Amino acid sequence: MQTVLHMALTRHLPLAAALVLAASTVAAAQPAPAGTWIRGSTISLFAGLATASSDTGGLAGGAAGFEITPWFGVEGSAAWLDRRGGAEAFAAALTVHASLKVPRPAVPFVKGGVGLYRASFGSSADDLPDFYRRRLGPGEPAVGTSHTFRDPSFVVGGGINLFATRHIALRPEIEAMVVRRESRNHVVTAVTMHVAYHFEDHPVTPARVRARGF
Repeated sequence: MQTVLHMALTRHLPLAAALVLAASTVAAAQPAPAGTWIRGSTISLFAGLATASSDTGGLAGGAAGFEITPWFGVEGSAAWLDRRGGAEAFAAALTVHASLKVPRPAVPFVKGGVGLYRASFGSSADDLPDFYRRRLGPGEPAVGTSHTFRDPSFVVGGGINLFATRHIALRPEIEAMVVRRESRNHVVTAVTMHVAYHFEDHPVTPARVRARGF
């Protein structure tokens, strides 16, 4: 199952990247309504690929956030990662997002924050990354026993919001999760595509404001 998922994602990722590039070109050519901005909550689902220590696999997850200003927002996310050899991982993070331009429809951003990374290796995982192997107790076997590790992480990344409508956006994104323990780092790099829905909490489009008599 893991091999099939990996092959499918690898096969379709170039096509997804091409579609994102085409959508970006079309979105950039469209005029953005002056003053249009939504302040409110967002939810998104995402999928992609993650790699660490020469181990590449699929990931999928979801996120929820809040846009505080046109330039600044916060988001919480959770993702499940498929690792080789019967291993798997879970990543949770709280990040802040800073937009590099407004208004819409194409809004690049950078992000940073903190999180938790949980990695589980099954009894057949005989190729533990050195980051984890060195933490096994004296005489504790690396093979034949399952191991679970929980570590804090730092998250940095960026992407671009491509608004198809006032509420719906595609969000290609790349990020690095720097897992930290005992002055050592384990870096997980992920490339994902989000499909996000922006709940309209505070419409400020000038035409709507005039229609409401404000």
